[in-house]
Amino acid sequence: MKIERVDDEFLIFDLGFLIRKTLIIVGGVPAFALAWAIYADMDNLYGDTYFSPIPGMTIVMFVMFLYGLFPPSRRFVLDRMNGTITFPRHLFFHRCTIPFSKVVPGYSVGMLGFAHPYTGIVLSVLGQYDSGWWSFYVLYMDKNRPLPQGDAFDPYREKDFLRRKAEGFPKPIYPNTILVTDAYMGYIYGTDEFKQKLSKIKHRIVYYYDRVSWYCKKHEIEIPNDNDLVLIGIWKKQFVFKLFAPENVEYIVLPDDTVLTDCFLCDSNTAEVKYIK
Repeated sequence: MKIERVDDEFLIFDLGFLIRKTLIIVGGVPAFALAWAIYADMDNLYGDTYFSPIPGMTIVMFVMFLYGLFPPSRRFVLDRMNGTITFPRHLFFHRCTIPFSKVVPGYSVGMLGFAHPYTGIVLSVLGQYDSGWWSFYVLYMDKNRPLPQGDAFDPYREKDFLRRKAEGFPKPIYPNTILVTDAYMGYIYGTDEFKQKLSKIKHRIVYYYDRVSWYCKKHEIEIPNDNDLVLIGIWKKQFVFKLFAPENVEYIVLPDDTVLTDCFLCDSNTAEVKYIK
């Protein structure tokens, strides 16, 4: 599969290579084998190759082979900023663009697919069916959320974060069950002092978030939404989390004499959690 572009604005890929490879192998090998069989039997006027489906099969396989050499474009364009997906040309329909909110996922030969808006036929896209790839597309197409996981997005996380920050961190466009925050996806925003302390800590922030989340479940403390548990900063080598605190506030190192109330502390060394009333 050919990936033409992947960044914070566009994800463009062409599945023509996959189709081309399949047709060349499935059509080309049998076509040349059958053609050789016909050639070898040319001197025998009563040979089986003249009075069997072999000539017709040879033509069909050869057509498949030519179709593999010159396949039609299967180019999908995901426009994150405008929230649209452009489908490749399909049957008698030219390329078309529709809002992502109208895309219908489906199953196509073991892969995830998008139903064509005019024919309803499911066209394969990147990713296996029922493997979390649909959530990936939802996250990527929601420009109000951080970019999804993947090293290809790492060079663009800060730019994307600063754009959302300038826009006032608007609410997510599409619902999603996967917890996604800038801290967990690879871009940590905080003071220089915070970043320096964080660099000396063994685990990522999400590790300590999970510990606090499990603590809350064990003690029947309700967290309505994953993003309602917010990291405040670091205090005496402990991560400070608080329910319903303002989101997207710069992480800081709290002074040692800070009086903490109504928050959760998670030790950066032992991951032990305790609640401060």
